[in-house]
Amino acid sequence: FAAVVDGTQAGLPEVPLRAMLAGKINKSPTGDRISVIMGTNTDEFALFLFAINLVIPDIKLPFREGDMNLVANHLIKYHDHWNQTTADQIIAEYDPAKFKTQASMITTAGTDFCFRCGTRQAARALTAAGIDTYLYLYDFHALLWKDPAGLTCQLTSEFMPCGVHHAAELPLVFGHLDLDLAAKKLSNTIQTYWTNMAKYGTPNGDGAAVEWPLYNQSDDMHLVLAKTVYQDQFLSKEFCDFWDSLPTMGPYPTSK
Repeated sequence: FAAVVDGTQAGLPEVPLRAMLAGKINKSPTGDRISVIMGTNTDEFALFLFAINLVIPDIKLPFREGDMNLVANHLIKYHDHWNQTTADQIIAEYDPAKFKTQASMITTAGTDFCFRCGTRQAARALTAAGIDTYLYLYDFHALLWKDPAGLTCQLTSEFMPCGVHHAAELPLVFGHLDLDLAAKKLSNTIQTYWTNMAKYGTPNGDGAAVEWPLYNQSDDMHLVLAKTVYQDQFLSKEFCDFWDSLPTMGPYPTSK
């Protein structure tokens, strides 16, 4: 799902994050600055885990001890400034002692690398450019939810419905008719925030259950969308600070 950068003004001239960092952000049709809601689900990568061996064939499911080494060594092949030292750092950061299962460890690493930490980077870039940004974590446990760190999810390689996976929020955002009472309540809350955003440029206001804090890097606040909605801060800070500390890619090649 990565953006295809062709280097032209007619297409996408630059990686979106670099454009944000440079303040190259479109305005609304009226010429006003936009405002942004962005966020992630707790276990985004769980949806993709069962297919990981299509990308890294040496991994044999269910996950075994040492598979994180294969993941890390796969990643460094696709980054100009990463090497074996980087792979060793990644392996050390996601210490198996911190996790109940190999599958939950790789789900966390994949969620951080592919979803969570890039979202934090984008929120910081937008905020630095003067864009009102509202960050969220979706953590609602639906009726069929299974603990992503449990044995069932280890043996099935996190196959649905393990964790709060990618796209788990969509039935509530769009108000599906078959939601149970707890899901319906959160769905109404989410739809209130989203419609307030469309009307006022902020999710706060008419009927908002909890004040949604503006994001800024120092406070690092976000809203947790769960059975109980609440403010929190420092989302995955340790892991995201780690990824941010690694060497970044250079500028995208310009077209000729």
